[in-house]
Amino acid sequence: MSRADENSYHIRGVVVHPQTGQGLAGLRVEAWDNDLLMDDLVGSAVTGADGAFEIAFDPSSFGELFLDRRPDLYFKIFHDDRLVASTRDTTLWSTGTGETPVVIEVPLATLAYDRPGNTGTGAPADGPRRVEGRIVFDYGLPAGGLTVRL
Repeated sequence: MSRADENSYHIRGVVVHPQTGQGLAGLRVEAWDNDLLMDDLVGSAVTGADGAFEIAFDPSSFGELFLDRRPDLYFKIFHDDRLVASTRDTTLWSTGTGETPVVIEVPLATLAYDRPGNTGTGAPADGPRRVEGRIVFDYGLPAGGLTVRL
């Protein structure tokens, strides 16, 4: 391991559904250093198609107050700009340098893939879905007697 690697932190993780283990795509994962006065954002990434993410950072990312300190990491997970999960209650205390594997479970219900106007990716394939809407003519009157197939 090179000297640069000895002083850097690398988080390799995956965000999954707790019951199925299915990776959840398109979520922003932020890594935070849990501090007494003010938490520090140390890095972020977006999950890939399999729910995987990687975040790398060095000691300058998490504080200048104390020397030889290790970060106490927790994660915030966002769908679009909405916080859907946090691991602050299960902080990884005194995380060491090198690679740290992480698995974060996020229930699909918190993602609200089926909310109106949602454009998120990675919608789950399990369970029924409902589509609602109205079909109208260009001038606004309802169009009747039509068959809609999805």
